[in-house]
Amino acid sequence: RDVERSRGLGDVYKRQVMNFVTSLKYLQVLALCYCFGDISMSSFKFPMQNLRKLRLERITPWMTNDDLVVLAQNCRNLLELSLLGCPLLDPGWD
Repeated sequence: RDVERSRGLGDVYKRQVMNFVTSLKYLQVLALCYCFGDISMSSFKFPMQNLRKLRLERITPWMTNDDLVVLAQNCRNLLELSLLGCPLLDPGWD
């Protein structure tokens, strides 16, 4: 039951993040850090052209180098990115 409840909360949380980000077209700074649960890559598969600073700390353990490319393509004006707790990222990747 606890797993089912946490999955349900995670789905609600993901939808809230997506709704939040898509409704704020002029958003320049977004910090999602140490939140309950994590978010999915689908939260970042749409353009956020005005985003300048993004902090994703301890909520994206699934992020791979390919996901990072998608994120960069959708946040073309990003100047500062902080990622913490992403064990799947390969620092030696070209």
